Amino acid sequence: MLIKPSVQVCSIGYYTYQNQCYPCSPGYYCPNGVNEYICPPGESAPGWKYRSCDVCSLGYYSSYGGSIECKRCPKGYFCPRRDQEPIPCNIGEVAGEGNIVCSKCSLGYYSSILGGSECLRCPPGYECPTVDQAPIRCPIGTYSTGGQTICTPCQRGYYTTYLNSTYCYACPPGHSCLDPKLCPKPCSVGTYQSEPGYTSCNSCNGKCSTVNRLFECTSCIQAKAHNCTEGHTVPIYTCFMT
Repeated sequence: MLIKPSVQVCSIGYYTYQNQCYPCSPGYYCPNGVNEYICPPGESAPGWKYRSCDVCSLGYYSSYGGSIECKRCPKGYFCPRRDQEPIPCNIGEVAGEGNIVCSKCSLGYYSSILGGSECLRCPPGYECPTVDQAPIRCPIGTYSTGGQTICTPCQRGYYTTYLNSTYCYACPPGHSCLDPKLCPKPCSVGTYQSEPGYTSCNSCNGKCSTVNRLFECTSCIQAKAHNCTEGHTVPIYTCFMT
């Protein structure tokens, strides 16, 4: 009669090899004291003598068998499955560490790269109409203070002749600003403007005319009308009696 040799049965957490007991290796588990099994993807065994593998927590992954640790999902990636490699966030979306989904950038913010980890605030002087596009410079005649989806047109009486402006300039006295994209236009002879921020000049009445742009009296008669002494000046935005 043939007698089968007995198999050494070890404690749980150990396996048998050539009738000897050995502790279960990292990355493996030994549930029955006989065999050693490799941990499947999505699980790990970080030390010796494991009777079962640890399932990776949400936001962690192990994409191959025999893993000794679950890795945390890195910034700019999301890990919807424990047993797969991290997936980069789409343009316009971001993720910090340990995320299972990416978050879409808020309006006025953007991320123009794959695998972004931070939504950037649209900078002053630029507009960000979409969250997946790099900022666009504000056109002439508009401005932004930052975090805007569209640049703001200059209000009436204000202007800017620069791209990516962060503010508009008030039309100076003695000028009109009908078009916010153009430089101020000096008031013509017979008109004036004494206040800043206007789109047009006022007409002088029949007994008045404007002084010149050199900020000086134009004649002795005009100077006397303003009680100016020789060499004294008057602003360009006033009318004097003729």
